[in-house]
This record gives sequence, C-alpha cells and structure tokens, in this order.
Amino acid sequence: MAYDGIFMAALAAELREKLIGGRVDKIYQPEKDTLILGIRSDRNNHRLKLSASSSLPYVSLTQAKPENPMQPPMFCMLLRKHLTGARLTEIRQRGLERILDFVFDTFDELGNRVERVLCAEIMGRHSNVIFYQADTQVVVDSVKRISSAISRVRQIYPGVVYQLPPGGKLDLRDVAPPLFGPSAASDIEANAPAINELSLSSKSVQKWLLTTYQGFSPALCQQLCLEAGVDPDQLLSGLGEGPRESLESVLKKMKHQLVSEALETRLILDDAGKPLDMTAAPSLRLEASGRLSEVLEPSRCVNQMFEDRDLQDRLEQKAASMKKLVENRLERVINKKSHLEVDLKHAEDAETQRQMGELIMANVYRLSKGDHEAVVENFFEEGAPEIRVPMDVRLTPVENAQRCFRKYTKLKNGQTEILIQLTQTQAEIDYLESVLLQIEQSTEASNLEAIRLELAEEGYMKSRGRKKDKRPKSAPLQYLSTDGFEILVGRNNVQNDELTLKTASNKDLWFHTKSVPGSHVVIRTHGKTTNEETLYEAAMLAAWHSKARLSGQVPVDYTEIRHVSKPSGAKPGMVIYVQYKTIYVTPDEAVVKRLQLPN
Repeated sequence: MAYDGIFMAALAAELREKLIGGRVDKIYQPEKDTLILGIRSDRNNHRLKLSASSSLPYVSLTQAKPENPMQPPMFCMLLRKHLTGARLTEIRQRGLERILDFVFDTFDELGNRVERVLCAEIMGRHSNVIFYQADTQVVVDSVKRISSAISRVRQIYPGVVYQLPPGGKLDLRDVAPPLFGPSAASDIEANAPAINELSLSSKSVQKWLLTTYQGFSPALCQQLCLEAGVDPDQLLSGLGEGPRESLESVLKKMKHQLVSEALETRLILDDAGKPLDMTAAPSLRLEASGRLSEVLEPSRCVNQMFEDRDLQDRLEQKAASMKKLVENRLERVINKKSHLEVDLKHAEDAETQRQMGELIMANVYRLSKGDHEAVVENFFEEGAPEIRVPMDVRLTPVENAQRCFRKYTKLKNGQTEILIQLTQTQAEIDYLESVLLQIEQSTEASNLEAIRLELAEEGYMKSRGRKKDKRPKSAPLQYLSTDGFEILVGRNNVQNDELTLKTASNKDLWFHTKSVPGSHVVIRTHGKTTNEETLYEAAMLAAWHSKARLSGQVPVDYTEIRHVSKPSGAKPGMVIYVQYKTIYVTPDEAVVKRLQLPN
C-alpha cells in the first residue's frame, strides 16, 4: 500500500485546511491502538482517526462511528483530561516521514497556557501515538509503551524525552538540483556519511530513490521510474544521460507539487472498480492491471482503501483470540470425558464385587480365616463353573464378604456420579462446539461482542471493567421464503434462546440440524399453513448455518415451537424437543443469498 510520506504530505494539507483552529470536544479509544478525536472547526464536526495498528496503521478523517468500550482505557481518560476543549493550532509533518504532530493549545492544572503534542508515528508494526509536552519534549504517555527490554535504540514511556526515530534520508523539498544520480551524493553523504558514490552507483534506480529520499515507498519509486521510462531494476551506474534527465524532470515535478502543496491523490482501481492501491504521484503510467480514479481527498482514499480491511482484520483478530480460548477449553473437556469413560469402565466392576460377596457368604460354612482364596461354584453363570475368589488372609470369610459388598456400594455410587458427570460433560462439549461454530461464522463485531459477553457470563472469560458489560443490540438474520414466509436465524446462543423462547409463537415452526451444532431457525407462520418449498428452504438455512454447511444430505429436525423447551440450568442455546420430523437437504449458497433480507 502506498500510504507513504508523499501521500501523508497531501493528507497533512487536507487536515490543516479542515482542522486548524478547531477545538477538541470528544475523545474515544475504540481499540487499544486506535483513537478518535472529535474536533469542531468552522461549525463543522470532524472525526480524526489515529490508528497505530501493527498490521494497518493510518491517519484520516472518518465518518465511521465505531463501538466504544463501556470503560474507557486509561490513555483515553488521560487525553480527555488534558485535551478536551483544547484548540488545534498546528499540524506538522516531520520532513516527509510518516510522522504527524498535532499541536494543541490548552491549560495545565494551574490554569497556565501550555502546548501539548499528540504525535502519530505510522511505521508499520512500530507505529505508535505519543502524547508529550511541547516545551520539554517529555512524554506524558503513549498508546504503546516501549521500554529498553523491547528496544535498545529508542524508548517511549512516561517521563522520557521524546526523540524522533533514526533518519538519514533527504527531504526532496530541501535538495537543490541535481535531484538524481551520484552527483547528488554530497547532500546524501552530509546526512549519511556511510553512503558514498560507489555504493550509490551499484544500486538499482528504484533502490537508490528508496534509500535517498524521505517518504518514498517502493511502489512510488517504481511509479516514478515508469513515468520516466526507466527500468526500475536498471543499475544506476549503467544509466544513460537521457534516462537521467528524464528522472530528474520527474523528480522536479514531484518537488514542485510538494512545495506548492498541489499533490493530487487518487485510487488505483481494478477492472471491477475495487481499490488496489492509492497514490499521490503527479502522473502515472500504470500497468494493465489498474486504472486511476478521479482525484479524491486523501482521507477518502484512505478510508476506501483501509476502513473495511481494518474492520475485517480486527474482526479476525478478535475471532481468533476467542476461538483459541474455546478450542483450548473444548480440548480439556474432551479429555475429561475420556477419563470419565475409563472410570466408568472400572466402575462397571461393581456387579462382580457383589457376586463375589454372595459366593463367599453361600460357602461360608466351609471357609476359614487365613484362606487366601475360595474355590466355589459360580451359580451366577450357566453351568455353575468353578471359580477362585481371592480373600484377605487377615479377615474372616464373613469380613471378606462384607469387604466385597462395601466395594460394590462404593463403585455403584461412583458409577451413578460418573454417569451424571458424563452427561454434564457432553452437554458442555455440545455447547462449546456451538460457540466455536458461531465464532467461525460471525461477520460482525457486534455479534462477536455478544459471544464474548456470553462466554464471560458462563465463566469462560473475564468480564471487562468494573461495570456490568452492556450487551450490544443485534437482531437475528432475516430471510423471506419463496412463498412469502419470514424466516429468522439466530446468530449466537443468547440470540437463539431469545428467538426460540420469547420471539416465536407456539404455532411457529422450529428447525435445527440433527446432532450437529447450528443456529436455531424459525418460520413465522402467523397461523398459516406452510408448503413443502418453505419447509425445505428453512431446513436449508438451518443446514447452512451449522457445522454441516459443506456436507450433503444433512438431516434437519423440525417441530412446532410448543414442542421445544429449555431444561432448568441448561447453557445458552441448549434446548430439547419432541414430536419432530426430519428433512434431508444439501446446503446451497445461491439459494441462501436469494432468500436473505438486508439487516
């Protein structure tokens, strides 16, 4: 992605035009590495987004309204304390690096006017948002605290003096002609003495541009080379006079647009109009795989490129975290079940102990204390074969029999307890498998949050904050059958309970895959009779929203809601049902999409 220093220069110009002089009225931190500042300027409300995400960091103005945590993070509360009501006086880019300083005029605790800086460093996985005092450069705090244990080069935490990341490249705006080639080495060596003309000449043209100028991304360097008609992989030492002059001309044009703040930002689109990349280069010769959009505001380019992807990335990260937690718990519960099954097998020896006690008592008249075994006829088996019953030589025959009866009672009671635990363990396995399926099939952050709250309430995760977490509002998926019946599909276990036990009426029809984790599906009949096609479509939706999505001939049970009930103490989404019929269906994504209504 060409979110490089040149593009950021265009973005900084847009932010200055819209935000300078504005006041901060709201501050949110929807993610641990993302801030949203509400700034009112010229009677307009703007949302400034600063994302220090390791995978997709960026700065832009946004229209999105992300969900915020009930309990604001400490860094958010710190910024609210110092910046609420502050006036934004300056937005400066450090050279052409991807570093933006937002300078605010505010007051300290004593009422004295002071300047504070909120600095966004967009540097891949090292990205950060740092809050520091303008006069002393002392860091107040940051989104990510960097100690010496993390980095020996540069530390960022409260109390240290803020320092810029190591540099050494040139700002194209400050370089006098010539702008290209080894003849520009004197400027380069002044900034990075280790670089000499020989090392420069041994580089490709693209590599030379990349290592010489601030803010140049590999994509931009390649674009500049193509615009100049030069092979990006051509060694600088072998470049002729004509290509050198062409590159010089392209760089001068870039410099002019940078100095005059006349950069034009565009998206690079594929044939279907989907954004592939973005650029602020003055003009381009694109490969056949892309075409240029109209000129767009930098923030609009960024949002079209990043917001959906950022949302999806965060969704996948949250899903992966919860999925791992559930998978680990599921593995432990499955292991518990295996151990219980072994214990149950041992407990099945209870009847043998009772029979041995009975055999000893039946032959007690011919047994004595000190006998190590009793050779008796086993009248519990056909033909009464002779068997040997072990005895404790320290006990009388009666005492040996009583010992067998005690073992029988213990094993029998244990067997009952094991069977209860096995039932409970299997119910937990079924529940966790259903949660796992819902996480895998979630496409919205609100649904994942609902699942997280459910897991917290069931004791599988810690609840966030001191206040009781508020359950996000969400509705079941809505479908319309070919015959016009509304079909609702639960997206998580709590929603399944709500749909089945509260929303649906007694005469509505309820569907669920047989013996397979899946969603509750309900046809709202309103007392009308449904035809075979509607039943089949609802069964297909139940199969699609289940673990059997990719299977064929999936058995789906259905019955009236009045035949569905929830056992006392059952986990969310767990119900029992009677008087049902079964339909066999093969899930078809095309049919599912055709039936779905917009939520």
